Amino acid sequence: MRSITIGKNDAGLKIEKFMSKYFPSMPSSFLHKSLRKRCVKVNGRHVREGAVLGEGDCVDFYIRDEFFPKQQSYQLDFMQAKGKLCLIYEDQNILVAIKPAGLRAHDDARHKTDTLIAQIKKYLVQTGEFRPDQEATFSPALCNRIDTNTEGLVIAAKNAEALREMNRFIRERRIHKTYLCVVLGKMPQQNGMLTGYLQKDRARNQSLISHIQKDGAKQVALRYRCLGMQENGMTVLEIDLLTGRSHQIRAQLSEAGHPIAGDQKYGGETAGFPHQALCAWKLCFDIPAEGILGNLSGMELKVEKPWFLKDSTMLER
Repeated sequence: MRSITIGKNDAGLKIEKFMSKYFPSMPSSFLHKSLRKRCVKVNGRHVREGAVLGEGDCVDFYIRDEFFPKQQSYQLDFMQAKGKLCLIYEDQNILVAIKPAGLRAHDDARHKTDTLIAQIKKYLVQTGEFRPDQEATFSPALCNRIDTNTEGLVIAAKNAEALREMNRFIRERRIHKTYLCVVLGKMPQQNGMLTGYLQKDRARNQSLISHIQKDGAKQVALRYRCLGMQENGMTVLEIDLLTGRSHQIRAQLSEAGHPIAGDQKYGGETAGFPHQALCAWKLCFDIPAEGILGNLSGMELKVEKPWFLKDSTMLER
C-alpha cells in the first residue's frame, strides 16, 4: 500500500482521472477494475468512480509497485534542456515565451530535452515555482502550440487552475492571435480574405485546400493585410485567422499562389530562408479583469522583430 496527499493542482479531479495521470502505464481496464475491487481509499474510505478529490485528501492505493511512477528519471529529462528561454511576460500563474523557429514546442518519444516545454520546466524548477517532488500529476503545460519551424508566442500555465482558465478562454476565442509572414510575389489586393475547405493528408503531414466541400474537409478562412513589399519582391502580410486548422495559413497562401518564403513543404523554398517566414506575432487578451488571469485583461503582447524581417518599421504603421 502507498499513500498520496492531494495537492492544490490535483484538487477537483475525479479519482479515475487522477489515476490515469498518476499511473500512465496502467491499462484502463486495470484502473477501473482497481476501483471496482475496492483497491483505492480516500481518507480511509473506499471510493467509486466519479469521486472528486479535494486538496489535502489522503489517497491509499493497494496496487502493485510496478505501476507507480519513477519521479526522479522524469525530473532529470527536462533538467538537461539547452538554450535560453526568451520570456516576454510572466506572473504567478502564466508565462509567455517566444519560441524560436526550429525548436519543438512539445516533447515526444524522441525529443524530451530539446523542446520549449522542457526549457520552461527547467526554468520554473530553477526559480522554485515548480517542485516535481511535491506534485503527483501536474507539471507546467503549454496552452497553445505552433509548428516547429514557426517562430512566435506560446503561453504556458504554471498551475492547474491557470491552465483550465486559459484553455477555456482559448476555446471561447477570447485570446486573439495575429500572424506575420513573408510570401512570394505580390498579393492581388491590399486587404483580402481567403476561404476554402481543408483536408489533412496524415501520411504526408500536409494540409490540402479545395474550393468544394469534400468528405472530412473543414471550412477555413483567414483575412490578410499587406504591410509592404521587400526589396526581394516578396510581400509582408498580417494574418488574422478566422478558423484555426493544422497548417492552415501555409496551405491557404500556397493554394492562392503565394507560398510563404522558406516553406519547403508548401512550395516556398527560397534561398536565405532556413525556416518558413511565419511568426505567431501578437496576442490580445479579451478576458475579464477579475479572476486568476485578470492581470492579462486587455493586454497586448508581441514579438518586436520577427527573424525574417529586415525592416520592422512597417509594423508600426
